[in-house]
Amino acid sequence: MHIVETLADIHALARKGAVTPAMAAHLERELHLLRDSLEPEVPMELFSLSVHGPIVLLRPGEENLAGLGMRGNVRDLAVEWVSRRRIGGAEWYVIFVLADNDYMLQIYVPRDGLSPDFAEYLAELAEDDEQSDGRLPEGQPF
Repeated sequence: MHIVETLADIHALARKGAVTPAMAAHLERELHLLRDSLEPEVPMELFSLSVHGPIVLLRPGEENLAGLGMRGNVRDLAVEWVSRRRIGGAEWYVIFVLADNDYMLQIYVPRDGLSPDFAEYLAELAEDDEQSDGRLPEGQPF
């Protein structure tokens, strides 16, 4: 599991080779969009999702949320919305969990390596991303 709250987190993951260049670019775009929506006055280098909810990248086959200090797994969450995205040739599910009015978890789950029942669960919930480059649709459903 990788947790992203800042631009520095994305750069560190990219330097270590923990994310592909396409995923790093995608995450940077998402972080910019979130900063522009939530705290546009804060410089990008200082912006953090720590108070808004992190972006979480699960490894293939991973479902456990202990790395976030949570019990159980992804299926135990009250999911708001699931998006299906293609990022750099790889397919991902993005699970949005609204913990309260100001805290939203975005959990990225790679399609590869999913157990059959988890894959079926996500496929039933998922909506295809309407943006060809993997960005969030303009009008989110919440």
